[in-house]
Amino acid sequence: MADAVRAQRLDRLRIRMRAVRLAQQQGVDAASRQVGCPRRSLYRWLTAFEAAGIVGLCSHSQRPHRLRPTIPAWVDTVIITIRLLTYWNSKRIAAEMTRRVANCRRSRARPTSRS
Repeated sequence: MADAVRAQRLDRLRIRMRAVRLAQQQGVDAASRQVGCPRRSLYRWLTAFEAAGIVGLCSHSQRPHRLRPTIPAWVDTVIITIRLLTYWNSKRIAAEMTRRVANCRRSRARPTSRS
């Protein structure tokens, strides 16, 4: 499996290197027609090759650098339970949860004084 992926990456790199070489010799239009790739991609590869050499032509990860935090599992469970027991829609559940959290915070902030 790893060998097949490695071979596929090398093939892509060879095609990109060939396209860049042709673009430098014959021009972008002729190279894009000959290799069969869009001119936009060829311009991007030329820029990457001029900036970093052959390493710039390698495929890089498209994965985002930061991932959004996920909702804890217990919150999912609470939302699904509310939905099943009350038949509220998502807006109503969000409004109720916001209201109840706000009430909880207010009650903690103001201690009641009973004489």
